[in-house]
Amino acid sequence: KELTTEVKEHWVAMIHDTIDKESLTGIPEFQKAMVAIEITAPRGTDNPKVWDTCNRAINLVINNLKGIFFRDDDFEHMAFSVVAKWGDIGRTIIRISELSE
Repeated sequence: KELTTEVKEHWVAMIHDTIDKESLTGIPEFQKAMVAIEITAPRGTDNPKVWDTCNRAINLVINNLKGIFFRDDDFEHMAFSVVAKWGDIGRTIIRISELSE
């Protein structure tokens, strides 16, 4: 299932709004970033389809972080992990840190 234009625009707006808020204290740039995405999906939603690990939702998140927190999304500059669980309230937490080898 592909993301609709409206959903993509909503996610891009949320990501950039958060980056704007965080920029007040300075945005770190990582040499090799670890991007950890934690998803909580309410039962009965289509979130498992939207957050399928090969789906465009993860690509959308990473593409909107690259160039800001890390230079590129190739294996030399970043790695990522995705975990998901069912919960009462849907939310997505994105953590970015330096990846230590």
